[in-house]
Amino acid sequence: MCLLDGENKIFTIIDFTIVIAIAITHLVFYFFIKDINYDNIYDTLKSSPLFDFSISNTTCGSKYFNVFHNFEGRKERSGGKTRRKKRIVDETAITKINGNYFCYRYISYKDLLYNDQIIHKGEHCQGDYSKDCGVIDTLDQHLCIKENEKCPLYDIGIGPITDTENYIYNESNSDVYYNKDNYDNPDKKIIGKLILNDGQPCYRINEKLWRKFDSLEAGEGLLECKLEISGKLTDDRYIKKGEITYRKIYEDNLSKENQDILFDYIKDEKVSLFQRQFLGIDKECNEKADFAEEIIEQVNDNQSNIKLCLLVESILLIAFWFILLVVTCLFSCLGGFFKKALGIIQLISNLLLIVLLLTFIICQGVFLMGINTYDLSYDCSDSITNEVFHKEHDNNLKAILYTGVSICLDAFILIAHVISILIYRSRAKSEAESSEDFKKMEN
Repeated sequence: MCLLDGENKIFTIIDFTIVIAIAITHLVFYFFIKDINYDNIYDTLKSSPLFDFSISNTTCGSKYFNVFHNFEGRKERSGGKTRRKKRIVDETAITKINGNYFCYRYISYKDLLYNDQIIHKGEHCQGDYSKDCGVIDTLDQHLCIKENEKCPLYDIGIGPITDTENYIYNESNSDVYYNKDNYDNPDKKIIGKLILNDGQPCYRINEKLWRKFDSLEAGEGLLECKLEISGKLTDDRYIKKGEITYRKIYEDNLSKENQDILFDYIKDEKVSLFQRQFLGIDKECNEKADFAEEIIEQVNDNQSNIKLCLLVESILLIAFWFILLVVTCLFSCLGGFFKKALGIIQLISNLLLIVLLLTFIICQGVFLMGINTYDLSYDCSDSITNEVFHKEHDNNLKAILYTGVSICLDAFILIAHVISILIYRSRAKSEAESSEDFKKMEN
């Protein structure tokens, strides 16, 4: 292999090795930076207890209906020989169990919290909201309503129940049981979340365990949780309330076209109904937190931009130095004029590299400010939920660290190549002066 001789050869190899190593480091950081997710907070604030609960096989009228899961649709293929996957179609909200909607009157947890209808453990309901409906969340806070109002739902499940005094069960209509209005008790726990899940649910609300039966189904087909809290991957605060087959769920909710496709793969696999309380939020603490939903979106957008910068930069650095290495090797082999031109080529390449590095330093610096502006720590819920938020906050701190290291590495290469240019110019000037002195001596 032909390369430059002497110290130029050593310099080229060292320079090439360092730049490629840093490019690979950027690529590793690209995979290590993860989006932060605080959906648990927003889901809780937007969710409602199941007031005036009923089931219906037609519509819920003016009431809301519960969404148990979101079927993420299918990947539509394009025509032609390549048969490439295109857009996602037929996304469907799973809203029926055994052909029935779960209907309720909507009042968000946030509205109840800021209307002082959610009180701390040990306090008593008073004033306009004097009726205690029981424990509403994981902080053991209680829900207060007006004396003449009905408490929201406490318990529901799939399958028969023998307690006809406290429960409603209509086997022929829904195979679903739920508590009667006489079930209200200040010691009971109010339902805050009602979902279908393939196994004990995860801590993150967006980590839904759901089986994929066909390769063209969208979504991960996740069957194991990713986030671990205190050595556990699943959230025991969810209580299992019966099972139902995927086939029955898809019969009630999916289009005929999707049913025809999926039913070729589905056998007797089952999914379970789970319920839990709301994730508790302390009002006074939450008011002080810098936690608007648009802030989290902005931070995630900046993290995505940083990842794009890292990916593009690593690709350009690797491509740039491979091309330069090939040119250096080729010109060294050709000799003569080409070998003499290598100095100019290296000077130009250094200038181009400096411009490239400066561009990406500015790019990463701007987006780094966007993720380092806000304090995303959150301790306004129960210990388990707070730990989930701490994990998300750690992801943000890691993104800040990786970006900072990336900028420092780029700055190191930039400074090294500025020094290289200065040395080159100094040598060129010295050689020119020596040549001029030699000519004078000859004359």
